[in-house]
Amino acid sequence: MTHPRDVEREVWPTEDYHLARTAVPTSLPEDDLFAGVRP
Repeated sequence: MTHPRDVEREVWPTEDYHLARTAVPTSLPEDDLFAGVRP
């Protein structure tokens, strides 16, 4: 992105992640970024 971070935060306040690969059991759609990683 070529605009200032404060502008980015204002117009896109969230971060999105997509499951690309997993080594732990999961179900889709995921709703927890750390599912299966916590003890």
